[in-house]
Amino acid sequence: MSSLTRDLRDLSSAAGIIQNFSLLLEEGDQVTRYTREEQAKVCSILTTAEYCLETTQQLEDKLKEKVDQLFEGHIKFSTEQDIFHK
Repeated sequence: MSSLTRDLRDLSSAAGIIQNFSLLLEEGDQVTRYTREEQAKVCSILTTAEYCLETTQQLEDKLKEKVDQLFEGHIKFSTEQDIFHK
């Protein structure tokens, strides 16, 4: 994937997160609004977690390519990926 394509995809993903998060969160009769600063913090956290999740998968794949096939089954980052996914 080219750098430009990846940047556009990441930008559209972040824009979608911001747009979705900008909506009101309704809890019963109470409505909570988030400031732009709060929205920016949440979006930063979410996009960073998404980046880390993607990067750990790439790292796992690359390590499996580089090591002897004997050790390939021992390389698993699923626990770390679950943390970033949550």
